[in-house]
Amino acid sequence: MPPLTRHLLSALLALCVAVSLAPGRAHADPGLHSYALVIGSNRGGDGQGQLSFAERDAERMAELLGELGRTPRDHIELLAEPRASEVEAALGKLREKLVAHAKAGERAQLLFYYSGHARAHALSLGAEELPLATLRASLLALPSTLTVVVLDACQSGAFSGVKGASTAGDFSLSSVHDLHSSGVAVMASSTGTELSQESSELGSSYFTHHLLVSLRGAGDLDRNGRVSLDEAYSYAYQHTLSDTARTQVGSQHATLETELTGRGDVPLSYPVDADAQLALPSGIEGRVMVQRARGGAVMAELVKARAGTLLLALPSGDYDVLVRGDHDAQSCAITLNKGRVFSLSLEGCQKVALPSEHPKAGMDAQRMSDHRQAKESAFLEFGYQLGFSHHDTYIRTLETFDYHPSEGGLLGPDVVLGHQLFPYLSILARYDMVEKASAMRGVSRSTYAYSTLDWTTHTMMGGLRLRLPLAGRWVVVFAEFDAGLAFAHSVLEYKVSDGLSYQWKEHDAYDRAFAMRGLGGFTFGFTKNLGMYLAAGYTHAQALENELGQRRQSGGFTVFNGVRVNGVKGWW
Repeated sequence: MPPLTRHLLSALLALCVAVSLAPGRAHADPGLHSYALVIGSNRGGDGQGQLSFAERDAERMAELLGELGRTPRDHIELLAEPRASEVEAALGKLREKLVAHAKAGERAQLLFYYSGHARAHALSLGAEELPLATLRASLLALPSTLTVVVLDACQSGAFSGVKGASTAGDFSLSSVHDLHSSGVAVMASSTGTELSQESSELGSSYFTHHLLVSLRGAGDLDRNGRVSLDEAYSYAYQHTLSDTARTQVGSQHATLETELTGRGDVPLSYPVDADAQLALPSGIEGRVMVQRARGGAVMAELVKARAGTLLLALPSGDYDVLVRGDHDAQSCAITLNKGRVFSLSLEGCQKVALPSEHPKAGMDAQRMSDHRQAKESAFLEFGYQLGFSHHDTYIRTLETFDYHPSEGGLLGPDVVLGHQLFPYLSILARYDMVEKASAMRGVSRSTYAYSTLDWTTHTMMGGLRLRLPLAGRWVVVFAEFDAGLAFAHSVLEYKVSDGLSYQWKEHDAYDRAFAMRGLGGFTFGFTKNLGMYLAAGYTHAQALENELGQRRQSGGFTVFNGVRVNGVKGWW
């Protein structure tokens, strides 16, 4: 073949490959209609405990199918804690739609996903059960070109964190055998003698988490921009087995059985369609966890080898990436822009030391990542502040004119609205009523005349709070400095009584001045989102002024106490 011809053919081949892998849906099959029925149920039936993440796993699966599965969002039905009748009704609606496509000579495919409890021959939907025979008959009756069934369930829940609660034969394996049919593939989370497990660190079941990571691109072994059924299963199988081998419950082996007559590769997701992508380049090595900056949802957790580049398809937005090696870890705050590939670099990332008292693999990477998660935490504190009255030049002048000031302290409102920039620094705005007092003077006993002077002083300040988390973040020691304005309102009234009538003469005055405060204290967490605070400090607020130019020190030593509400799950 002449050299010119070879060059032209090479260029044409490269162009075809580039077009086939171009971002977007240019190479989507316009004649294929995709549907998904996604079910999650945390509720357990008789003898079954409450699951923690089944419904959340279902939500994440539905989100991914709409994002990367080329399934229109209005073709995805998500059921949370449904009744058996609701599942049957949803399958009935799907049948009507698929029949219409079949009559029109159009191809259609369905992905059925279930995460929750199960027994030997039925899905456990709280107090109800959906017999497996009924489910099988409904699925096989659907005239779809392809039906993919994903089951994350097993029967035994005798141990903490195990999905299911019965000692009968394994539901996942039974499903593989019972649902065999032409054009049907069943992927299950475990074999007939094993238990499917949840992970509090991942906030998900092991199987669904690794399946989702695979579908986001980690399972795309041939780098063709799509993840096939076999690729997704291979990745989920290996990583589920690796993670569960270290748990007390023991190893968990995912299963896949298919009956796909006349079909080749079956794509489940298309990372090439991603809104944004994160590239983990060659040189990065270790356990990598990617989570959303807001709320801390774990999007991917995987082991990255030094050689090769790995692409993850993710929605655009802010993320925290934790890369953990054998002896240290680094936390990186990144932003994925729409339509762009972000290549992770560890330069400029924050180093996170691994505590020496936790040398085993049980170190909780989620807790380490809280160093970055905390920057999104908003909080509200409301309670009271207790001030103590004291004599100054202003009070002594009142006493010179025979006024008698009220004694005792002040119990006033205290409100703080803040935002945590970093684990050790917050910004805030604070409102306090620092003084409410009065002084009375008797003028004439014969006419029952007297005068009163009432005043109130408020402060509105902004400030910085330095924080030192202790005891696993449930106790925080802090020091705070605030600056702003103090506002005072004073009213002078003169009252005369002759036994029948009263006459009032009053004078209003408004003053303001610069104010500042320094304080220190503690916050205590009862839950991730609720706690209390206790602090003490000194307030300088000299807003109230008399005709002699003397100013009242309305602040002084103050004690603060109240309730703290943390708006985002994070550091206290």
